[in-house]
Amino acid sequence: MTTIFSEALNSQPRTHAASRKIFLLLGVLVVLTVAAALWIYQQARRSTDDAYLEAHVVQLAPRVSGPVLRVLVEENQSVKKGQLLLEIDPADYRVRVLQAEAALQSALRRLEAARVRAGVARVTTGASLEGARSSWEMSRSNVERARIQVETAARASDSSRARIAMARAQLDSARVGYEEIRSQARAYGVEVVKTRQDLERARKLVALEASPRESLDHAQAAYDASLAQAEAAGEKVRAAQSRIAEASAALGGAEQVYSQSQSQVSEAQAHVAEAQAQSHDFASKVDSASAAPQQVQAALLEVEVGKAEVASARAGLERARLDLEYTRIVAPMDGRVSRRLAEPGSYAQVGQNLMAEVSHDLWVVANFRETELARMKTGQPAQVVIDAYPNRTWPAHVDSLQPGSGSRFAVLPPENASGNWVKVVQRVPVKLRFDGMPEGNLAPGMSVRVRL
Repeated sequence: MTTIFSEALNSQPRTHAASRKIFLLLGVLVVLTVAAALWIYQQARRSTDDAYLEAHVVQLAPRVSGPVLRVLVEENQSVKKGQLLLEIDPADYRVRVLQAEAALQSALRRLEAARVRAGVARVTTGASLEGARSSWEMSRSNVERARIQVETAARASDSSRARIAMARAQLDSARVGYEEIRSQARAYGVEVVKTRQDLERARKLVALEASPRESLDHAQAAYDASLAQAEAAGEKVRAAQSRIAEASAALGGAEQVYSQSQSQVSEAQAHVAEAQAQSHDFASKVDSASAAPQQVQAALLEVEVGKAEVASARAGLERARLDLEYTRIVAPMDGRVSRRLAEPGSYAQVGQNLMAEVSHDLWVVANFRETELARMKTGQPAQVVIDAYPNRTWPAHVDSLQPGSGSRFAVLPPENASGNWVKVVQRVPVKLRFDGMPEGNLAPGMSVRVRL
């Protein structure tokens, strides 16, 4: 009995040692399994914090130059596509449209006159080739010619009326410019009075040794500068008055030409009556041989030249209308205004950036390592965390991959032909689209974390 009990006591320590070894082995297996699972998960998942929000940013610049008349939007204001954002003073461009319309009318009149001369040349040449026309046909031709002269004079009167309208528009533009310059001159005059008072005050203070000599020098310089500005403004006022006088003279000349054209219409009508009364006399005086085939060819060439002039005048009118339309800058898309640099009264140059518009459409550009692109494809789901909202996750998907690494599109791409070449893992920009429009105070350039 004592022997059996002692054998049982000796076997119990060996059983506990075997159990500890088994538990230790199981623990090691569990740790290895978890580590392998984590490694496989990390290999399947790809993430980067080298990402940022992006959007369409359009720099708005005018296609014509001129003073800014109105700015209808404020910084960071939301706008709709086609909404008027800024307007450049259209006065000069309206005058150009009137000038182009007058030039087109003049070209049309010249073309019409060339066609009339070609028709007359054909008639007279036909009479020369046939030998003679009857006195009645010749007199009817003369009457028709006189009627054409009436129509030509009437068209000239219409052209003169158009020139009057253009001269009046120029006069109105000169008067508007004169009022603006005179307002500036008045402001400069007020500034001269103010700086003169400051100068006198500075002189008294310096005489009393209550102020340093430097303040007197500053006051004198300010007074001289304001006086120079006032004198320059006076010169501009006189120049504007001269332009008004020139525009008034041009208007008077245009009205005089219109009066003369009216007189020509009356004279042409009198010629029609005279031609009808003296039709038998005209028939006897027509020289049927005066018109030659060369004259017909020359008249036809004049018609072609007139057509080219009309086409050129129409193109000029279209150009003037486009320039007038370009004085209105509208929003090219839905978005928000940013970097508004234009102010009413400033002068806008062609191509000068006046403001920018940022679209509401946002997407993510994530720069993944090239070793992470093997299993990446278009449409693959992703999760986006924006640093501004660290507790929110937005669903997204892969839209496209840039066909080249970021360094390849740099201003100075790397040259690996040298002997000191070091291999660097490149990053490729990947574009991701949100599955829905993200909400919040988001803007392009914000930092993002992406996980696929």
